[in-house]
Amino acid sequence: NEKTGKSGVYRRPAGSPETECGSNTGGMAAFDDSGTIWLAYGGRADVLPLQLFRSQAPYDCSRFTRVANDIDPFFHSTSISVHVLGSKVILIWRHGSTTEKGTTLRMSRYDINKGFSKPEMEKDIILSGLYEGSGFPARYLSIEQNWNRLDKRLGRLVVTMQWFDTMWLPKSHHFGMNPVIYSDDSGDTWNTADGKPHPIPLKPAHCSPVLVPYNHFDNYDKTSWL
Repeated sequence: NEKTGKSGVYRRPAGSPETECGSNTGGMAAFDDSGTIWLAYGGRADVLPLQLFRSQAPYDCSRFTRVANDIDPFFHSTSISVHVLGSKVILIWRHGSTTEKGTTLRMSRYDINKGFSKPEMEKDIILSGLYEGSGFPARYLSIEQNWNRLDKRLGRLVVTMQWFDTMWLPKSHHFGMNPVIYSDDSGDTWNTADGKPHPIPLKPAHCSPVLVPYNHFDNYDKTSWL
């Protein structure tokens, strides 16, 4: 607590499943302007439901209330994160499995003043799909982990993730590429790094030097894992 100088210890929110956060369960905490702590929790959605919690008091990490449950029950949806900007609560996660077609990077936005029975907006912002690079036939790219950050000073949400080859052959599949996009209006519209608007959802076919600063596919980079 920056106002009092006191610190607290995070414990599993009451009412959540008897599980711990691990490398595959995701989870991220955010503070709103009042000091309320928001926690996105869960992963591998078929086993650990994707959930949203809110602390019962400002800067108090000992008591939480669950405000949304089973956000996405789809098999193996994971890596959920939360951001709060004003009255908007934004969740971003991978919808689906990395080894199946149709995986997306999905975003939901709630308005604190309107409740959490359903999001005011939900859409896929990045898709898996076919990509044809230089020197090899078109191949299907899936989505792995995602990383995103919110700069509250600018009101800017920056998102990247991993498009990668689904060959899954040890030490032989191509590494992938990481597109970078940002939004200054809580996810209504999105821009590339040069500030130009870009239609959503992104597809691998949209790949360009501005969208993907370094293209591992076209540079023939390979790896045994991400």
